[in-house]
Amino acid sequence: MITEYVRLEVRRTLRDTGFAIGTIAVPVMMYLLFTNLGGQNAPEWKAASMVGMAAYGALGAALSIGTGVAEDKGSGWLRQLRITP
Repeated sequence: MITEYVRLEVRRTLRDTGFAIGTIAVPVMMYLLFTNLGGQNAPEWKAASMVGMAAYGALGAALSIGTGVAEDKGSGWLRQLRITP
């Protein structure tokens, strides 16, 4: 039961193009841009940049989840989940 709900929520979240672009595409593009320009070919620089972009994507995802919760509360979906056995 819980796995179906998690699968549904992940699919629903990834269908939101603004969320997917902001948390997946932007950090990947920034990583590729920052590591391929400027002549910084050191592996330490690339690793540090990857960690920074992962943190950027994670923080963006965490901060943008609140709007989805507010929309679910407004539509009555959270109440429906609470009364479901």
